Amino acid sequence: MEKEWVIKIQGQFMKLHRVIFPIMIIYFLLERFIFNTSVGIIPALFLLIFLIIETVISSLKKDTEIGFLIWRYLEGMVACFFMLNAEDEFRYSFFLLLLFLFTMEYFLCFDFLDGYFRTICILTISIPLVAFILMQNILEKSIGETLLSDLCIGLIYILMIAFAGELITQAINSSERKMFAQSRLIESVNETNEELRINQEKVKRANELLGVQKIKLESANKRIASANAQMQIQNQIMKYISASLEIEKLMNIITESVEKEIGVDVCAITLFPGTVENRRILYKVKTHLNQEFEYSLGKSIQEHCFEPYVDNGFTFYDNHVDEKRYGFLNSSLMGSIMIMPLMQDGDRIGAFFVGYPNYDFFTEDNKQFFENIVSQLLIAIANANMYMKMKTMAIKDGLTNIYNRRHLTKMFNECMNEAILTKQPLSVALFDIDKFKNVNDQYGHLFGDVVIKTVASLADQFAQDCGGFAGRYGGEEFVIVFPNKTLEEAYKTVEVIHTSVRETKLEHNGQIVHITVSAGITSYPETCRNPGELLNRADWAMYYSKEHGRNQITIDSDEVRNEVMIK
Repeated sequence: MEKEWVIKIQGQFMKLHRVIFPIMIIYFLLERFIFNTSVGIIPALFLLIFLIIETVISSLKKDTEIGFLIWRYLEGMVACFFMLNAEDEFRYSFFLLLLFLFTMEYFLCFDFLDGYFRTICILTISIPLVAFILMQNILEKSIGETLLSDLCIGLIYILMIAFAGELITQAINSSERKMFAQSRLIESVNETNEELRINQEKVKRANELLGVQKIKLESANKRIASANAQMQIQNQIMKYISASLEIEKLMNIITESVEKEIGVDVCAITLFPGTVENRRILYKVKTHLNQEFEYSLGKSIQEHCFEPYVDNGFTFYDNHVDEKRYGFLNSSLMGSIMIMPLMQDGDRIGAFFVGYPNYDFFTEDNKQFFENIVSQLLIAIANANMYMKMKTMAIKDGLTNIYNRRHLTKMFNECMNEAILTKQPLSVALFDIDKFKNVNDQYGHLFGDVVIKTVASLADQFAQDCGGFAGRYGGEEFVIVFPNKTLEEAYKTVEVIHTSVRETKLEHNGQIVHITVSAGITSYPETCRNPGELLNRADWAMYYSKEHGRNQITIDSDEVRNEVMIK
């Protein structure tokens, strides 16, 4: 392949030819047609042929180095011929110039940096030139001074060619050295730039990694901060939880804490029937929204609205609430809701509900947070239930589930002190199951327990209906205390209990068993002026009923007391 600089120089020579050749062609044609010189037509013709062939060669889109070399050599020989046969100095000088140009172009096809190729180049030009000179002089028979002169001119020309070749060689060497230095400089710069680019890429990747690490660190810090905040809230709620062992108070504390500390707009807790003793359903709703929403949600909870959403035992949340989908949300105040089941020993005991007005509030992270709160809530409920059971065991009779004698006495004393301070009436009734020993002997103690529980249940039910309370005083003896009730009011209730017991039919092995009770009733200050004697006076009146036929009610009086005491 030709060197880039050779191709450029050849292009410059071609441009020079396209200027010189047309000018000389026009000159020779003018000489022919204006001065009527026949000699001018031949050089013009050869110049035209040179121009056409050069144009064709240069237009070929392939390696033309060999063709260029041969053609330049032929052009040089033709220029030498016309130079030696020139009729005037102008033509001689012109064709000498052409010969020089053709020779230089010819030289360009060789490697000037190699002396061997320079020698070949000079010889290929010199030998035909000398031969041409000798042939010209022999044909013209002018061997002598003309030959010597032509040979001197040829020698000078060869020396000029050699000198020009040397100059070109030096120029090329210098140029190549510069180009080599520039190339090395460019390579060095390129290497430096490449290193800089690589380093920049490394720095860019490092910055990207740092950016990613920064984002991860910021995210981790946010998670840590959020976890710390949630932990503080949990600790605060646990602190609140541990402060109470009463379920209703506990539920109120949790709903208030969650609504206040976490920032939700609604928090509700519901305990299903049977979870809390003597409760069909228990719930608490805390919200800073309007009272209408709170009332509506509470009513929906009473209608067991949450149960379908916790049947599977898993947490449920919806971040794009459609109020039409949820019957218990009769307003458009909620954008996100979460409902969590309260599970205890594999059973659903209730539900935990939180709501927020905006969409996309709940995530898996705060889901876990709320589930942790629910876990603490379940522990608190279990502890509260255990506390209530222990408390109940301390004050309730194990068989009948009404007050035991110790707690009954405590409550009676409180009522007695209140009656003395307020000057309000206080009535007491005491009754006993008739012939209870015969029931045990005939039907067994298990059936006897059934009888006791039946009588206790009736006594407790009617006592609470009129604002009193019942307790087991002994084996088959029961006491009813009526705060702020007159003798007449208390008597009506005792009479209802007496009648209900008598009309109750208990079955044992297909046999109907009827039971009755004997009762005594007294009241402060109507029949007993000393409230401390109420229990004794009621006991004497009940004893009077048993001594006078059983299955009756006796009102306390001094006559009854005296008769009983005499006996």
